[in-house]
Amino acid sequence: MIPSWTNGDTVLSRFDLFHGHLFANPSTGAVGVVFHSKEYPAENTETFPFNLGYCQIDSNVTFDQKIMRKRNIIWMIDNRDRTSLWWVDMGVRTGDNAVDAVLGGEPFYTLYEGSLGNVVADLYYLNGLDLSVSLY
Repeated sequence: MIPSWTNGDTVLSRFDLFHGHLFANPSTGAVGVVFHSKEYPAENTETFPFNLGYCQIDSNVTFDQKIMRKRNIIWMIDNRDRTSLWWVDMGVRTGDNAVDAVLGGEPFYTLYEGSLGNVVADLYYLNGLDLSVSLY
C-alpha cells in the first residue's frame, strides 16, 4: 500500500511506480527491494528537458524536484525477520561520506540498488499483466 501521506504523488503506473530491484547484503544478512517511482516524467523544455526514449511518450508524470527527491523507496527484511520501509529524501546530506556517496543527485535522484548489496533481480508490475522477474 502506498502511504496516504504521499497525497497521491506516487501511483502504480507505467510512468510512475512499476518496478523494483531486489538486492541481498551478505554482510548484514538483509534482503530488500529498491523501488523507483517517477521513472518517466514528461519531457518539458523548462522543468525536465530530458528525452528518456519510447517509455516516456505520453507520460502523465509532471517533474517536481521536491517530489523527485523522494522517488526512492526501500523495503528490507533482516536476518531476524524484522522489516523496515524507508522513503528516502535524496536531497538531504548527512555529513557521513559513506551515506552521502549513495545518495544520487539531481535531476534524477536515483538510488542504485548495487550500493546496498548484491543485485539479484528486477521486478516489474504493469497494469493488467502478471508480475515479471528478471534475474541477474
